[in-house]
Amino acid sequence: MCRVSWAFYPQAAISAGSGTAGSDYPHGLLLGQPAFNSGYWDETRSVARRVLKLFRKSEAVVIVSGSCGAMLKVFYPQIFEGTPHLDEARALGEKTWEFSDFLVSKLGVTDVGARFPARVTFHDGCHGLRELNIQQQPRELLRKRARLRTCRARRSANLLRFRRARSRPSSLPFQPRWAK
Repeated sequence: MCRVSWAFYPQAAISAGSGTAGSDYPHGLLLGQPAFNSGYWDETRSVARRVLKLFRKSEAVVIVSGSCGAMLKVFYPQIFEGTPHLDEARALGEKTWEFSDFLVSKLGVTDVGARFPARVTFHDGCHGLRELNIQQQPRELLRKRARLRTCRARRSANLLRFRRARSRPSSLPFQPRWAK
């Protein structure tokens, strides 16, 4: 979640935010994801109504976390289904972008002039991949980094299978505790 990036990697979150002109993003803004994930949709809607109001006039909302982006783009419209806030939730989802997707798909930026002389691997975030279809955008940015060498993680296919199975527990050969 977004709070994790702020807690453990504050400079990365600050750098991502400072790279977008006119950033009005309040540091530490909560989107209601813990309540949503726990099934407390009334409490989630209470938080989400404040978020809808906060971003009502924003031209674009750029999020550095796939799970937070999925919350705004995918899950807010679900929790407001059948309520007067549904159209506003959909409008917010339409103008919400994950950071790499905003740079590559919206702005057409693939080279930010960065240099990183090292070998790295990239891990697809579950929500970014599953809910937002964010896969090629961060890789496109990494390809343009001077002197950066990328390699594929050895077990990435296994992780992806587990992620897919977690979203469809009946496809697992066993029933984990969280699926019962």
